[in-house]
Amino acid sequence: MQDFDLAAKKARINIKNDPKLKIRRGMSFVTSLLTFVGIVYGSYLIICWRVENDIVSDEVQAIDASLGHEDEEKDLIAVETITKMTRLREEEERARKAAEEAAAAAAAEQQNKPAAQAAPVRPSLYWQYIGTDIDTVNFASLRNTNPQTKAWIIVKGTNINYPVVQASDNSFYLNHSYTGTLNSSGWVFMDFEDDPNFGSQNTVIYAHGRNEGTMFGTLKNALNAGWQNNANNHIVVTATEKNLFFWKVFSVYRIPNTNDYITVNYKNKNNFQRFIDTVKGRSIYNFNTAVSADNRVLTLSTCIGSGDRMVLHAVLTETVNK
Repeated sequence: MQDFDLAAKKARINIKNDPKLKIRRGMSFVTSLLTFVGIVYGSYLIICWRVENDIVSDEVQAIDASLGHEDEEKDLIAVETITKMTRLREEEERARKAAEEAAAAAAAEQQNKPAAQAAPVRPSLYWQYIGTDIDTVNFASLRNTNPQTKAWIIVKGTNINYPVVQASDNSFYLNHSYTGTLNSSGWVFMDFEDDPNFGSQNTVIYAHGRNEGTMFGTLKNALNAGWQNNANNHIVVTATEKNLFFWKVFSVYRIPNTNDYITVNYKNKNNFQRFIDTVKGRSIYNFNTAVSADNRVLTLSTCIGSGDRMVLHAVLTETVNK
C-alpha cells in the first residue's frame, strides 16, 4: 500500500514537472482571460450603443416636436390671414352697397328738383368774335379790353371776323392773345409802321394760320375755286371807330417765305406800281380788278404749310363815314 502511495506521489510530481502540461495550462489560462476580456469589452460596446441610441432618439423627438410646433404656427397664421381677407371683402361689399344706395338717393332727389337753367358757356376768346355784325362793334368797349385795338376786319367766306391790334413792333402779337396774355396762337395785328386809319399805301395785317380755323386759319379758303367763284367773297371790310372801308380782292397766292410784299410805303409811285404788278401777276385767279399806284392796298398775310405764306391783296374801293 505504501508502495502504491509512493508511486502515485511520484507520478503526480512527474506530471507536475511535465513542461507540456505547463504549456497547456498556460494556454488555458490565457484563453480564459481573453474570453473574460471579450465579454467585458462586448458588454461595454453594448452599453455605449444603448446610450448613443437613446441620445439620438431624444434629439429626433425634439426635432419632431419643433417641426410640429412650426406647422401649428403656420396653420394659425394662415387661418388669421383668411379671416382678415374675409372681413375686408365683407367691408368692401358693405361700402359698395352703401355707395350705390347713396347714389340712387341723390339721383332720386335730383329728379324731384325743378330743372335748373344751364349756366351760359363763354366761348374761347378765339371764337367769341366770329359772327359779329360789324355795325355793332363798340370800339370803346374793345379798348377797355385792349388799348391797342385799332380796327376790325371781316373777310367773307372765312372765319376772319376780329378786332385788329397794333403794337410797337411786329413780334409781340405773334405769341400774345388779344388780352395781352402769353399765347402761342397770337392775335390779328397791323404792321407797326402802318397808319392805323388805313392811310398807308399798303396796309399789312398778319395773323397765324391756326389749324382749328381761328385767326387767319381759313384765309386759305381763298385758294379754292369755290371761294373764288363767289363774287360776294371778293369784298373785304375793315372798320375804325369813325369809318368803314371796303376793299376788293385782286390777288391771292401761296409763296415760299418772302418779305417783298410787306413794304407799307414806297418812295415813289413807280416803285409802288411795280409792287402792284408783281403781286397781281402772282395771283392764281384773275379777279379782273383794276388797281393802280393811285390806290391804297390792303395785304393779308399768314403762314401755311411748312414755311410758306398765303397772301391776299385787295384794293380800297370805298370809304364810308359812320
